[in-house]
Amino acid sequence: MGPSRALPCLVLLFLLSSSSAFGVEDTCKSIAAGKEMSIDYNYRIKFFEASKGSATADKHGLAVITSKLNRAAAKSLGKRIHALRALEKDKVIQMDLDICSQLYSKAVDELDA
Repeated sequence: MGPSRALPCLVLLFLLSSSSAFGVEDTCKSIAAGKEMSIDYNYRIKFFEASKGSATADKHGLAVITSKLNRAAAKSLGKRIHALRALEKDKVIQMDLDICSQLYSKAVDELDA
């Protein structure tokens, strides 16, 4: 999993692990100071700036935003996997894509819960 896909999960875990209220910049600085240094601070800021409400959100609000973005990404990737599956002729690759599709579908279901 690349940094751009890992970021939402890491941010969500970090946000849920702490109960004090921080803004976007404070939260991203806290994450940058932690163990996960492979994801650039500026990328984290851009990630949240692209979302309505993140500028005034506390950690709980940022976790909600992250969850919604994760759901949208998982749903979009699930559709892309389905399209690739329809074009694929190799049975082994079709089975691999079926597994990926199931995993992304499960992720969407869990984020809906």
